[in-house]
Amino acid sequence: MDPPEGYAFQKEYRLVRKYSYAHYNAELYLQRNGPEEWQWQRVVKVFPKKIDKPLAAVGIPYYHIEGMLGHELDDESKVLDKYVEVAQAAHLARRGYMAIVCDLSHQNYVRYDNPPSRDYWRRFQDMAYRLAEDWPMWNSHSHRVFVTRLMLDLLEDDPRVDKSRIGMTGHSLGGQTCYHAGCLDSRVKAIMASDFAFNFDQSCWDVLHYLAGRLRAIRADGLENY
Repeated sequence: MDPPEGYAFQKEYRLVRKYSYAHYNAELYLQRNGPEEWQWQRVVKVFPKKIDKPLAAVGIPYYHIEGMLGHELDDESKVLDKYVEVAQAAHLARRGYMAIVCDLSHQNYVRYDNPPSRDYWRRFQDMAYRLAEDWPMWNSHSHRVFVTRLMLDLLEDDPRVDKSRIGMTGHSLGGQTCYHAGCLDSRVKAIMASDFAFNFDQSCWDVLHYLAGRLRAIRADGLENY
């Protein structure tokens, strides 16, 4: 799951903007996630309006940060009907937790002349193929796990966080990502992962946005990923 040799960069992040919504606040960061000058990921922290003690924090890997808010970042009135019921960051902040979410790799690894919609699923395939060309010994799922663990670094520097109470949650692709990221990271004390693949037969192992088709040749060997 670790990056291949050569995928090295100086870890850094910067606060971009603070938001005050009706029931919680948020902070948007940019965090470097790769060696190229354009490789930065958006990360959002979401937390209660009032903080009087260090908070338990929950990391959530998801396709994009707006999905876990249930509304557009810059305009709370623009509700995203597709996501509002599953907007875990917003739900957790209402209940006294800090939540942290980053855009997953398919949102920022590939440079487009005309960037497609954040919900354009071809981004997964584009990312898998580009990563396979750039780093043949790595794969897109491992990259998602890597950037998710990188996101947790922002919690370590935040005095508002109780670092003994960091957990992760996710569903489907997010469930698989948080399960692997959480198991590999000693900072994570609890994992709540739902409806994700545990072995190849349950998963989308042959789908291009996972491993760019490279497992087809070795599937007959009976290799399993648990």
